[in-house]
Amino acid sequence: MSRPAEEVLSGHPLKASLIPLDRRLAEEYLDCFHSHSCATYRYIPRSQSNEFLGKLYSEDESFLQDDASMAVVFLILAVGSRLYEAAQSRLEKTSSMFPPSILVMQAHCLKCQFLLAVNIFNSAWLAVGTAVRLGQIVGFHKAKAIGSNGLEEFTRRGMFWSLYTMDRYLSAALGRPMMINDDDITIPYPETAVSSSPGIDDSHEAKTVPGIVAHIKSAPLSYHVRLMLLILISTYRLARITTQVLRKLYGSRKHDRLARDESTSEIEVQLSKWLDATPGFLSPEEQSGQKESEVFYDVPWIFKR
Repeated sequence: MSRPAEEVLSGHPLKASLIPLDRRLAEEYLDCFHSHSCATYRYIPRSQSNEFLGKLYSEDESFLQDDASMAVVFLILAVGSRLYEAAQSRLEKTSSMFPPSILVMQAHCLKCQFLLAVNIFNSAWLAVGTAVRLGQIVGFHKAKAIGSNGLEEFTRRGMFWSLYTMDRYLSAALGRPMMINDDDITIPYPETAVSSSPGIDDSHEAKTVPGIVAHIKSAPLSYHVRLMLLILISTYRLARITTQVLRKLYGSRKHDRLARDESTSEIEVQLSKWLDATPGFLSPEEQSGQKESEVFYDVPWIFKR
């Protein structure tokens, strides 16, 4: 893509009432979202995506009038197409919904994810701020003892920790303050006790997440589900370690060299423990004779020492 993402997006206006894609192509975009883009930000169950897509193409009138639902389905497709303006148009109409529903929160999370995917970091930073504030209105950072079914609770936890991860990534990349205070967090990580599968209700999807298929194609679905959960939690735990890096080593307050060295040692210990508890394919050993093009992982330069 030779032009800036903002220019590309603004050059393809879409009417909010238009269904601009052939259904077969839309299903391919949906597959792409769940197989790849949703590997670390998991808060949209496949069953929900399929249901929404069916209602969109059957022209279900009540669904077409539901701005939050339309924003969600357009943003899922936007990850692989140019439906962002249509999604944004519907999302803007939800601003009067108070308190924000779980659908509205999903739409805002998807917007943040999309803006990050197309490298519009300043807009993503603003979008994450809006999503965080909306979530704080409904207490999405707090543990909820009762009143949620398994899938709804998994979605709520997934949204919070996805936004937390995006917040830390953008703070590191842009050098700006973090928007979520760790002292305010009581919500736990997603767990199998909350949902039998971490947003995965399709066996094909579970086995096509990048990296998982390499050596375990014959493993049962339950194994893929447990591994996916480990991946998610590993991502969230690394984001929490990033918090310590940003606060202790790159914060506004200057520390003397001794304090800085102590903080560095503490973080090194945390990283070693994190690596020991992390699924091996997230940090695979380079094979002798392996071509650079065959390496499927890398650490963004911003995090390299």
